Amino acid sequence: WGEYATITGNTLVLPVYTPIATSTSTPTALPNVTFDLKGLKSDRCGSDYWVEFQITNTSENKLAFKSVRIEIEDVDTGTKRISTSNNFINRDGCGTYSGVNTLEFEDSAILSAPSIPYNPSGHVIRVFVTACSEADLKGSCRTIRISITP
Repeated sequence: WGEYATITGNTLVLPVYTPIATSTSTPTALPNVTFDLKGLKSDRCGSDYWVEFQITNTSENKLAFKSVRIEIEDVDTGTKRISTSNNFINRDGCGTYSGVNTLEFEDSAILSAPSIPYNPSGHVIRVFVTACSEADLKGSCRTIRISITP
């Protein structure tokens, strides 16, 4: 300041520059969501068909899963279906639905994909499964893709 200008008068009324504080926090990594998928079979009720697969929670930090999104695509016909749920649901033929609300670490569940109105036998079905640590597909999530040919 004194190099090119001379300050005169009361300097106490001048504003003082206070630099913005820099963050010293360390970012926390999100929990790592991992799971295995295994294609099982197809099932049906009337003219509705769906594929089933097994999901196993393998998260290293023992994180439970509370919601799931299942998307299927029939590669042969281009048909796509999507379902989301806060439960891990298995549809057993025309009978009962079963499942679990929360998929704990090392637990497995059989999941039924959304139904399609034709027999997918011999078709390649791509299955995209997203599992999340919180309800409504929130929290830490991961998507895994497998292909099934029922």
